[in-house]
Amino acid sequence: MKKLLFLFVASALIGSASAQNCDGNCFDGTGTYTWKNGDVYQGSFKNGKPNGNGTLNSTQGDSYTGAFTDGVFSGTGTYTWKSGSTYTGNFVNGKKEGKGVFIFANGDKYDGNYNDDKFNGTGTYTWKSGSTYTGNWKNGIREGKGKMVYNVGGTYDGEWANNKRNGPGTHSTTTGNQQIGPFVNSTFMTGEFIYKNGEGKVQYENGKPLSTAPANNKLGK
Repeated sequence: MKKLLFLFVASALIGSASAQNCDGNCFDGTGTYTWKNGDVYQGSFKNGKPNGNGTLNSTQGDSYTGAFTDGVFSGTGTYTWKSGSTYTGNFVNGKKEGKGVFIFANGDKYDGNYNDDKFNGTGTYTWKSGSTYTGNWKNGIREGKGKMVYNVGGTYDGEWANNKRNGPGTHSTTTGNQQIGPFVNSTFMTGEFIYKNGEGKVQYENGKPLSTAPANNKLGK
């Protein structure tokens, strides 16, 4: 996850700063404040700090437009990185928290819940390639129940742990065959491999088939 390069502006107590850095009312009102390093905030002030809506532009190329509380991102806003990545959603105490949408510079997208600046809860990640995952996240990785739809065809619907298929699940292949049972580190371990159209099935145990597959069928992907 990309980190915010300038989270807090409250550390520069604008009310006690030199008036020459301010255009307008930078204590209780609307104004533009410029820091010595070139960062610029334009918006609402209260008690000498950004409060309400405003825009903060960094000399490093990042920007934030949205709500502030006592100089900290708090509420709804959009953070844009120099790289082109953007996050639009809720902030609490300068961190992504609650519902938000993150669009990566490479074309990937996450739409879902955040906690402590990371994917946490339910959400959908869409890769530029066209693959999607919809389900549960924990600390930025796929964890819990979720469904993966692969861009080459086929799906997996089941349990995940540490970003891999782990636990009970169903993998449907591009040819219509299915693996039903527990997975370990994305490997099908024990259960049934069912061929499409009811043409037969193979029992698996410890990752290996216990019987021979029907002669007229081949494993799909």
